[in-house]
Amino acid sequence: MVNLSNITKDGKALYLAYDQGMEHGTSDFDDENVDPNYILGIAIEGEYKYTVYVGSAFESKMTSEFSQIVRDAHRENMPVIGWMYPRGRSVIDKDERELIAYAARMGLELGADIVKVKYPGSLEALKWVVESAGKTKVVVSGGVKEEEETFLGVVRTVMKAGAAGMAVGRNVWQSKDPIGMTEKLKEIIFK
Repeated sequence: MVNLSNITKDGKALYLAYDQGMEHGTSDFDDENVDPNYILGIAIEGEYKYTVYVGSAFESKMTSEFSQIVRDAHRENMPVIGWMYPRGRSVIDKDERELIAYAARMGLELGADIVKVKYPGSLEALKWVVESAGKTKVVVSGGVKEEEETFLGVVRTVMKAGAAGMAVGRNVWQSKDPIGMTEKLKEIIFK
């Protein structure tokens, strides 16, 4: 397994989503984001990440590409995070715990060091997802913007379930106090 100490702290993680606009559409733009040298600099210091839509018509192609990314990244001793999301026409309930657990397990079997999954709605469901991921660490996506206390309650549940942490965008960037929200998240995740 790849050394994760550059992207985790004592096995815990808080990732602040910087690239949300690629999946959810942008509402504002930063000129640095189109500078290839800037993007290469970020990539060299970080990790590889890739989204697999489990259950989509493109699942086979995505898993094949992801497997190649894992091989290439691990050859360079770079960690890989798999965004493992049930999605597509054949997926009836993308939030169902068994599908999310299956997606996490798929990430493990494809060689991901960390998988990012959606919150399945409860402590017990997330414990099953974490167990299904085996040695692969689990981080939970921050999801849609929530009231602050509701969201922080979810983060506490995530950590209680044994997940490694969170990958958060909207609940930080759309907060009235993004720095204060980040400090609260750090207090919960890294305590």
